[in-house]
Amino acid sequence: MSDRVVVKRQPEGVLYGALGSLAFVALCTWLLISAHSGDLEAWVANSSRGWFGYYGVWFGLVFFMWTGWAFLKDIAAVLRERAQLEIDESGFIERDGSRERWLRWDEVSAFELHIPARKFHAVTPIIVFDILHGEVGAWGRMNKSFAGKNAYLRQGYELQPQDLADLLNQCRDAALGNSLEREENCERS
Repeated sequence: MSDRVVVKRQPEGVLYGALGSLAFVALCTWLLISAHSGDLEAWVANSSRGWFGYYGVWFGLVFFMWTGWAFLKDIAAVLRERAQLEIDESGFIERDGSRERWLRWDEVSAFELHIPARKFHAVTPIIVFDILHGEVGAWGRMNKSFAGKNAYLRQGYELQPQDLADLLNQCRDAALGNSLEREENCERS
C-alpha cells in the first residue's frame, strides 16, 4: 500500500454531545438563578436534597461547562477536517481536537468490536484493541476492565464500526506479512 487512507469523523455525534452539555448548563444556571432570586434558605429547605443538592447544582454547572467546551473543541476539529483516522503501511494516526496518537502495526493487537451492555437503548459498538508495548496507565486499566482491551478508537467515523475494524485488521495483517495479498488487502473499497 503506497497511499494513505483517511477516514474522517462525522460531526453528528459530537454535535449531540455539545447540545446535551449546553442544555444541562442552561438547566443548572436556571436552578441557580431561581435559588438566588428569592429566599435562598427557603429554596434549600423546600428542595429534596438541601444544601447537598444546592452544591450539586454548582458542581453540575462546572462539569457540564467543561464537557461542553470539550465537545465544542471536537466540533471545531471535525469542521476543520482535522478529526480523522489516517491509515498507511506503517501504522495509523488518530487525530481529534485535543490529541494525536500514532501507533505502529506491530504495537497493537487485532481490532475487535465491543458492544457495551445496555438494556433500554441501542448502543454503537466500540472498536477496541490492545497496545502491546509500553505502560498504558490508569485509563488503559479502566478500559481493560470495561471492554477487555486497554485501548479504543473514538466513535463516529464515516465507516460503520465493523467495516472500520475489518479495514484496520486487513491493513495490520498486510503490514505484518500475515496475508498473501499484501497490497490488495489494504485498499479501501
